[in-house]
Amino acid sequence: MAAGKVTLSNGKVLDADYVICGTGFNQIVPFLDASVMKSINDERGNFRLYRQLIPLEVTNLAFNGYNSSFFSQLNAEVGAIWLAANIEGAIKLPTKSEMLSHIDNRLAWMEKRTENKHARGTNIIPFSVHNIDELLRDLKLQIPAPIRFNQWLLPINPKSYAKIGPKLRKRLNKN
Repeated sequence: MAAGKVTLSNGKVLDADYVICGTGFNQIVPFLDASVMKSINDERGNFRLYRQLIPLEVTNLAFNGYNSSFFSQLNAEVGAIWLAANIEGAIKLPTKSEMLSHIDNRLAWMEKRTENKHARGTNIIPFSVHNIDELLRDLKLQIPAPIRFNQWLLPINPKSYAKIGPKLRKRLNKN
């Protein structure tokens, strides 16, 4: 298939700038080749994604909104902002070895704290707040410490994060 085209199941060919696949609740991605899956999963089936978003062994691929959480929408929103900033070159990523180490440490941390009952390497409560904090730190768009503290202790208030996108657009001069 030519770049910028997508073929529907009925054979119709459409122009496409982006293809977004909604996989539903099941954490499977049957539309990816087995070789791709092997490069993004470990031997236990955990997704090895930096910041729960990007695989290091497959370029031009990201998994946004894949975290399992009671506030997946907020994770997906902050993840989308992080991905947009990364595409724009506005995030200084660590070295590949540092990112691999981060992935290994995060998986070990999650396995220990969930007694190996996490969601295939993706976030589960309460680890989603930790992931949001990491993404915002990378973006240099942290919410104020007292508000962040409340997010850990009280029900999440998504309104606390409302200015993140506009602040990033302003920084990147994208209105």
